[in-house]
Amino acid sequence: MKKLSVLVLLFSILVPNFHIAQAAEITPPASSLQFSGNEGVTVNNINSNQTTGAKSTIEAWVKWNGGNATYLVFGFDTSYGVIFHKTGYFGINTGQGEIIGVPSSNLAGRWLHIAVVLPNAKPTAQNAKIYINGVLQTLNLYKSDGRDSIQRSVSKNLFIGENHNPNYAYPFNGQISQVRFWNGERTQKKITDLANSVLNGNEANLLGYWIFDNLTTKYSYDQTSYQNNAVVNGNYATPLSLTATAITDMGMNLNWNAVSRATNYELVNGEQKVYEGPNLSFHDQNLQSETNYSYKVIAKNDNGESLPLTKSFTTAKGELAILQVPTNISFNPITLNGEIQKSFGTFSQSIIIKDTRKTRNGWKLMVSATSLKSSDGLKTFPKEKIAMKPVATISQKSGLVATKPTVINNTQIIDSTAKKLVSANTNTGYGVFEINLPSQALELTLNPENSYVNSNGSALSYFTDLTWSIEEGA
Repeated sequence: MKKLSVLVLLFSILVPNFHIAQAAEITPPASSLQFSGNEGVTVNNINSNQTTGAKSTIEAWVKWNGGNATYLVFGFDTSYGVIFHKTGYFGINTGQGEIIGVPSSNLAGRWLHIAVVLPNAKPTAQNAKIYINGVLQTLNLYKSDGRDSIQRSVSKNLFIGENHNPNYAYPFNGQISQVRFWNGERTQKKITDLANSVLNGNEANLLGYWIFDNLTTKYSYDQTSYQNNAVVNGNYATPLSLTATAITDMGMNLNWNAVSRATNYELVNGEQKVYEGPNLSFHDQNLQSETNYSYKVIAKNDNGESLPLTKSFTTAKGELAILQVPTNISFNPITLNGEIQKSFGTFSQSIIIKDTRKTRNGWKLMVSATSLKSSDGLKTFPKEKIAMKPVATISQKSGLVATKPTVINNTQIIDSTAKKLVSANTNTGYGVFEINLPSQALELTLNPENSYVNSNGSALSYFTDLTWSIEEGA
């Protein structure tokens, strides 16, 4: 594999310092990315013009902290870049130990707008240009060992703030923002006119545009239609925290802190994005009990996104339970006529079943009824007089998607033994289900031989107790 590097050799001669032409201070950027010697940004697949003789312009806001080392501002994997060299010069380097540029003694510690015109040729003081704060600089060639510049070209791979290899060669120390890469040579007027402006991203000949800020510690979005997002590497810390509250067997609340400049947050469960928006919390539901889930939260804005924070949380132990059963039923009054008659009761509530056990062996819903007994306790109906119609509907209200449980599709006598209304096997019935009984679900058969009224001929009330149960196994 070809190793990508930007070569810089040490200088061995002294050159007298002189004043650099520069304009008055112009407005620095509102945001930037801090480089402290262990960070760098890489952009690949730029649609750069690599034709011999063509020119490109790269510009950015730069605040260099100074120092005794060599610091890369921009570079390409063709040993072609723009550096602050430790011997006191700033300019263009072709890996030959030379600088085409200016002294750097008065460039440290303040914001500078730097624009550099790079020819796909042997760079000279005549065909290369450097603008500092909009002012064209007088360039000179400084050699370290007598070697001259050689022909170089921009490439598709741009390094910002360091020569991207495992050793982070020539890491920058300071702040950088508003990096712009253009096809062709930008004129002085075009550079100064837009130096303090935020671009739209669709300007003619603009091949890449990255706005750094304190949040863009993972990706800096390319603001052009090319969408060559920059990858940020190095010793950055995530600005986020993540906690989980209200943890149950089926879900939890995920909570994170607000981040400066963030307008949006993304929450990922495993590999699936479960939320994106401006809120600082999200309730993740339909989870499996006793399961460890890995969450990742990312802060975003229009410029890019932060390093993610990843944490894991475990759901609570599951259960098999009936959460709700009907408590009221109404029968129509009956006037005895000497014949066998039927009365029907309608339930006013549904049945709610929950099965969130991690290991399941199925379940079944059972119902039974006691024999009808008069309110005065003196009369009891014979058995097998109360029947239940089949369940009308089953709907899953929450939980993992699963096949619905099975309904027993026949009317069953329930006052002799408990009867199964619904069954679920090991592959069904995980979560919370609502079970609805049909109208007139309970059927009462009245035989005049054992149906009684009060001794004075007034109506006599009867009651039965319904028992609902959930049992393991299908």
